Amino acid sequence: LKELQLNSNKLKTINLEFLDELEVLNLDENQFEIIENRMLANLTKLKMFRIMHNNLRFIEENSFRFNSDLVRLYLSYNKIESFS
Repeated sequence: LKELQLNSNKLKTINLEFLDELEVLNLDENQFEIIENRMLANLTKLKMFRIMHNNLRFIEENSFRFNSDLVRLYLSYNKIESFS
């Protein structure tokens, strides 16, 4: 699987550990409040990540450290207080 569109649901958490080939992930319009540092750890091929229009407040330190191919990151329309 290269692309996963889960926008416009009511997701608060998600387990992505078995989707290591994923390149595009859309989590727009859900209810996420935090991006934990392990959330995207197995997505080493991720190129685009959308998580706009959520309740995002925190992005933990090193959340993107394994995503060296990431070239597009969409965080708009959240309430981010901390991005470590």
